[in-house]
Amino acid sequence: MEKKLNFAMTMQAVKLPLNEQERLQTLMELEIMDSDPEKEFDDIVQLASQICETPISLITLLDDKRQWFKAKVGVDISETSRSVAFCSHAILDDHLLEVENALDDPRFQNNPLVVNAPDIRFYAGYPITMANGTKLGTLCVIDRVPRHLSSVQANAIEVLSRQVTRQLELRISKRKLEIQAQELKKLNESNAKLLSVIAHDLRSPLASLWQIIDMLNSRDLNPEEALDLINESGQYVENSLALLDSMVSWAKQQFQGKHSIVSKLSVDCVLKEIAEMNSLQAKAKRNTLEIHSEVGSLTLNENVLRLLLRNLLLNANKFTSQGIITVSTQVKNGFLTVQVADTGKGMEQFQVEKLFNWEKENSTAGTSGEKGLGIGLRLCKELLEDEGGKLWVESKLGLGTNFNFTLPIRHSQA
Repeated sequence: MEKKLNFAMTMQAVKLPLNEQERLQTLMELEIMDSDPEKEFDDIVQLASQICETPISLITLLDDKRQWFKAKVGVDISETSRSVAFCSHAILDDHLLEVENALDDPRFQNNPLVVNAPDIRFYAGYPITMANGTKLGTLCVIDRVPRHLSSVQANAIEVLSRQVTRQLELRISKRKLEIQAQELKKLNESNAKLLSVIAHDLRSPLASLWQIIDMLNSRDLNPEEALDLINESGQYVENSLALLDSMVSWAKQQFQGKHSIVSKLSVDCVLKEIAEMNSLQAKAKRNTLEIHSEVGSLTLNENVLRLLLRNLLLNANKFTSQGIITVSTQVKNGFLTVQVADTGKGMEQFQVEKLFNWEKENSTAGTSGEKGLGIGLRLCKELLEDEGGKLWVESKLGLGTNFNFTLPIRHSQA
């Protein structure tokens, strides 16, 4: 374990740089303090020590309380108090700070690093200056005997200090590139998800709608048959719009970082409205829709509520025939909890586990052969989690499925 030196203040305090807060912010953003040794920096101190013929060479970085050595030659300590750091003086200027004999310099003659080990007599340090003008520390060389740098050696310290700066700026550039790469990866994943929806879930109802239109145009139908087909086509349009609405809402949050928009609304009225929109499809499969809700008016994200209800009712109807679909609500601990339960075909545990996994296709057909990968449900889950809620499912094969979600109740924005 590396040693650390901590000394009490025995000298007059060194004044702080005028841009101290900006300097500390830049240092924090680098995330370099207490990092592991890196060859690029180690090579620089080795070269500085050889050129200047000194037993000690350091790359120091100064935070608000200490000087920490990013790279070092000739010492076995990792840091000292900033109050005794020669580098605290060096970062106050733009030039090389050279102390030929610390015992003759009133700034350092009582310094614990001078009167005790490592017995500093000679010090020369050049500030590490970033592009924004902040000085984070120094590249310095140290000797235990008085001496003086030649012009060649002094110039070498300046050049090597700039190399330290370049390494730190490369570190910043690398981090920015990593962030951009993560954002690009997220964007590509979002595009892939949207394309999956278009290629599968959205194509299916549109293809069915086209078949109905073709039947209306190519066959002689009596009024009752025509009306049934028109009603069925309306349901497919409604389903497509619901899925498209899911896609648009999700895409806005992914690409634009939109904040949650909440409003006060009657939850019971919304539930009844969404149930009515799904009544034709439920009737076609002889399912009964039941709404059990008496929660009144709440302030929450209406778009997310409608999106979840539409998708979960469509899903419940897809896997239920001649059964019951029940929507119930309760308010608890600042959340609206909604359950959409059906008496349909249900799922095995392995199907439940992969239901929300983007990497696994979930192509289970409905009771009437309806197709779709369940991608709308995955979009709903992401939207809900972004809002601060959660979505989970309980299901048993042959006994039905319960989808549950929570949506946070917000304070009124009036």
